Amino acid sequence: MSKWIWYHGDFEIYHAMKQNFDREERGMTWPAYWYTSNWNHNVYFKRDYEVTHKQTFIVHAKGKGYVKITNLGSDEHESKFPLDTKIESPIGHIRIQVFVSNMQGLPTVLVEGNQIFSDEEWVASNFLGSDVSVGTSKYFTHANQNPMKFEYSQRRLMASKIEIIDGGTLYDFGHDITAQTLFKFNNNFQQITLSYGES
Repeated sequence: MSKWIWYHGDFEIYHAMKQNFDREERGMTWPAYWYTSNWNHNVYFKRDYEVTHKQTFIVHAKGKGYVKITNLGSDEHESKFPLDTKIESPIGHIRIQVFVSNMQGLPTVLVEGNQIFSDEEWVASNFLGSDVSVGTSKYFTHANQNPMKFEYSQRRLMASKIEIIDGGTLYDFGHDITAQTLFKFNNNFQQITLSYGES
């Protein structure tokens, strides 16, 4: 089964930054006031195959780039292909590399084929150090998905504890949540001051 792949650790950094830069406090946007690492914007993914008969595959990516196939036999012939097109692999010992850059988001790749497909066996490089194992997730396995958009499950929660404190009402949900807050007034609407955040 094909999986979206990325440079190991970048998925967590990217989504942590999205969360940390979407904070609100005291009625204003309150981005992180601590150092935040950046994810890699220019990477390549690589895997070697022993192909006994021609294989067709397609490479989807979030970003710009191309696919390079190197024949690891005696001639080491190289061929390059655009993304999102059907590619026919040569027979023999080959290396597939996918080069992807993404200035605004996370460079990710999904390779779909019968023998040639993206999974945990691929490695990635940011052109600085040694190759590393790619990152994957069981939640991102389809071409129509975008690993930069994590789909949250939703459910309605009621406060687990309600306390009257210093003339106000504290609604405690028992743990951190990302939520939309809904208020229902049984009588006439009245002006309120809403403060929210970590306790």
